[in-house]
Amino acid sequence: MTTKTATVRDLRTMFPKLLAEIKAGNAFSITMHGRQVALLTPPQQSSAPNMAKRFGGKAPAPRRGLNLATMLSEDRGE
Repeated sequence: MTTKTATVRDLRTMFPKLLAEIKAGNAFSITMHGRQVALLTPPQQSSAPNMAKRFGGKAPAPRRGLNLATMLSEDRGE
């Protein structure tokens, strides 16, 4: 990923162009008066499994009376 620099003024005047570059995988360091104030990057790919795929296309039924630790242990097969 390439990081480029743009000013706040660039961001205001050329946002569509900068957004296209971000979608293409480039990151932008946004500066104001020579100091970095923001970093715009494309989103990271999630490593979490697809929930619909994980549960066979539907969400699991709610289970009453179990606390979160117990539910996580069951889900992990512990």
